[in-house]
Amino acid sequence: MKIYFDISDIEKCVDFSVKYFLDESKAKSNRTTGQYRGLGSIINDFCLGKLIEIGVQKAIEQANPNKNVLLDFELHSLTDENRTDPDIIGIIENKTERKPKLHVEIKNISATDRYIGLTQDQFNTIKSNPNIEKKTENIYLVYANLSNEKPFLNNDVLGVFLKNKINTQLFKQFCKVKDLYLDIKYVLKGSELESYGVKFNTGSFFYETEIIGEELNKKRIRKMKNRNGKVINVTNAELPIFMKDKSFEAPKEFGKFYLEGDADIHLIENNKSHSVYLECKTDISVKNDFLGLFHLKRGITYRLNFVTIGRDPKLKRNNLWIATRNVASIVADSKERILEIAENI
Repeated sequence: MKIYFDISDIEKCVDFSVKYFLDESKAKSNRTTGQYRGLGSIINDFCLGKLIEIGVQKAIEQANPNKNVLLDFELHSLTDENRTDPDIIGIIENKTERKPKLHVEIKNISATDRYIGLTQDQFNTIKSNPNIEKKTENIYLVYANLSNEKPFLNNDVLGVFLKNKINTQLFKQFCKVKDLYLDIKYVLKGSELESYGVKFNTGSFFYETEIIGEELNKKRIRKMKNRNGKVINVTNAELPIFMKDKSFEAPKEFGKFYLEGDADIHLIENNKSHSVYLECKTDISVKNDFLGLFHLKRGITYRLNFVTIGRDPKLKRNNLWIATRNVASIVADSKERILEIAENI
C-alpha cells in the first residue's frame, strides 16, 4: 500500500526537529551512547518517524475523508504517564474533536527486522488504557517504511529535503519528493500479538530467523564431504537443531521444526562450533509454528543457520514477538486493515 508525500510534509518534520533542537529543556545527547547530537542528528532521529506517521495519517484520511486524524507535533516532557501514548492523539469528525476509539502505534520497519511486536511492559501499559474499549481488539500496530519509485536513488529524508531546497549536483543521488512514498507492510492487531506472539524474555537471545542459509555450489559440497563429518538422515521427522556456536543453547522460543521429505544433515564440529548443512534428496518443506514454512529444492545443499544476531545478542527486556517472515500468514491485507482503522477510529 503506497502513500505519496509533498514537500510540506517533510517541512513539518524538519520544523519539529529544529524546534526540539532549540528547546533548552530537551536533552541533546544520545540516550544509548551519551554522545552529543547536533541539529543534523536530531533531524535524522525525528524526521523518519514523523514522516511515517504523516503517511499513515494520509492513508487513514484517504480511506475515510469524513475524519481528520491528529498527530502529536507538540514538544512534551517524557513521563511515565505519556511514554506509551498512541501516535494518533485525536480525531475530528463532524467538526468536533474527540479522542480516538482505537490505540494506534506506528512503527518503522526495515528489510532486516526479524521480529515485530512490543516489549511486555509496553503492551501491558497500552492494554491498561481506560480509553480503549474491548482492549486488545482495538489496539493496532502499523508497520511501514519509506521507499521511492527510483530505487537506484537514495531516499534519506534529509537528503530529499535538501535536494528540494538547494539546487546543486551535490544532491543528485537523492530521489525527488514526488517519488518518495510510504509502503505500509503490515497492520497487526493487539489481539493477534496476544494470540500469536511468543515471549522472548530478559536473558534470552536475539536469534536469526532465516535458518536456511546459502545454497552450496559443487566445489563447496565436495569440500564439505571431504571433511568427513557426521551424516544424519532425516525423513519425515523432527529436524534436530545444532547451534553454530556451541556456547548458545537452541532457541526454545522457536519450538520444534518438522521436516517433510528426505534429507541428510552433514554435521561438522570442533570444540567450539558446528557447521551444519542440509542435503535435500527430495523436495523438502520445513515447518515451524513460529517461523512458518521453508520450501527447499531436491538436489540442493543448504547451510543451516542457527545463530544469534549482533555483537551482544542477549536481551535486556521482556518482549512479545512475532517473526516478520511469518506475519503474512497471520494478519489481514494492510489495505483492508487501514480501512478498518478508518471506519472504527
